[in-house]
Amino acid sequence: MRILFDQGTPAPLRDYLGEHEITTAAEIGWSTLSNGELLDAAEQQFDLLVTTDQALRDQQHLAERKTGNSGFAFCELAKAEAERQEDRFTH
Repeated sequence: MRILFDQGTPAPLRDYLGEHEITTAAEIGWSTLSNGELLDAAEQQFDLLVTTDQALRDQQHLAERKTGNSGFAFCELAKAEAERQEDRFTH
């Protein structure tokens, strides 16, 4: 599975996802994309977007969004949980 981490997703989380191919938005130069642009690009190249942006779902109307990649999924991590896990990964 090809997984994209957005800006707020702790990169060390990739170590716990085994055989999956993990890429961060920063690694491929997508840090400056708007939420809509990021979703459009991710749908074309990835199977899953992992984000901590809790506004993304509502801003982009994900429930109504028709994706070009019918297998594309979106995972929203709670920011506090992501920060707690990042501390765990780095200490």
